[in-house]
Amino acid sequence: MGGVLVRDFILRHDDTWQRLNKSIGFQLLFLGAPLGGSYRIPYVLFGKDPIIGKLSKIDIINTKKDLLRIFSAFPGLLSLLPLANDSDNDFTKAKTWQKMRKGLGDTDWPVPSNEDLSKFENYRNLAIQNSTKIDFTNAVYIAGRDKSTPSGYELDENGALVFLSTGAGDQSVTWESGIPQKMVENNSVYYADVTHGALANEPLLFKAIDEILAYGSTLLLKKTRPAIRAVEESFKTPEATDFDLTAEGIEKTILG
Repeated sequence: MGGVLVRDFILRHDDTWQRLNKSIGFQLLFLGAPLGGSYRIPYVLFGKDPIIGKLSKIDIINTKKDLLRIFSAFPGLLSLLPLANDSDNDFTKAKTWQKMRKGLGDTDWPVPSNEDLSKFENYRNLAIQNSTKIDFTNAVYIAGRDKSTPSGYELDENGALVFLSTGAGDQSVTWESGIPQKMVENNSVYYADVTHGALANEPLLFKAIDEILAYGSTLLLKKTRPAIRAVEESFKTPEATDFDLTAEGIEKTILG
């Protein structure tokens, strides 16, 4: 979320950003930032993600729906929703949530309020209208990789909600939704064979990160986008259940 916070700072405080971007030695590094949003957020909000599953197991007071009733009102979480505005993926519209809730088979499932959706719409429109104007000259993006990253949803032949995943992502953020096209064109994107949660704490990446921050580039990571097989491009998200309720297991799931 830190990368999204920086992007929002750029959009809202252009004068300060311009001074910072022009300062000597300045370098910006995004680590798997969901700059175009992430489909893992609706996956969480509809109770499918292992994170919410584990939280509901260790909470002896609140049910999963109770927790999601709280989480669905968090502006910070909603700001990570996909920024798409096509009719099937417009998460600013109540009808999108109602359609997905119906597909879930629970018309009482907690979803964001109209007021919160209106705020998200203003936020999304600001991001869409202005993100292409950002100067990424001094910015580098490191994208992670995992075998399954939420990438969309559909309703099957029975009208049931089905989440889709792709192999082109880091478990939380797809390459398509996370990486700005400008950075691809600038050839300032690197790929690492670690998941989203490991991008900032994998020791094998520390030297590459150090070189990027010092010199703006590194030879320790590849810039070539990893090839994925056709069957990995889009597939039904596999069910994930995690029963490890040890302190270490909870820390790994919640904090990455």
